[in-house]
Amino acid sequence: MRPWVKCLVGVLSAVPLLYFFVFFLFLMSMFMRMPNTRQNEIPNGFILIFLSQFLVMGLMFLLLAFYSIWLVKASNLSVDAKVLWGLAIYLAAPIAMPVLFGLHIRKAPAGPYF
Repeated sequence: MRPWVKCLVGVLSAVPLLYFFVFFLFLMSMFMRMPNTRQNEIPNGFILIFLSQFLVMGLMFLLLAFYSIWLVKASNLSVDAKVLWGLAIYLAAPIAMPVLFGLHIRKAPAGPYF
């Protein structure tokens, strides 16, 4: 894998986990400010967080496809490890993707794919 692709995948793998904390902080701050808004008024940052939620969901689907293809083509992992990482990615993607990147993809030698 080319070095710039590894760097891009590493950064993009961390985005969903970081977004989780940003989203949580935004919701808590929005609920704290809720008594100051009118009844039928949409809070100020709601549209922004709504759009960013869709962007992160799209990114997660792209990362899921990338990691699935990488697991199928990875020659440095046993079949059991591939199955275990596949389950981890599908069940706990925001946590498993950065861990898989740090443990295996970052250290993998340059290959013909991606």
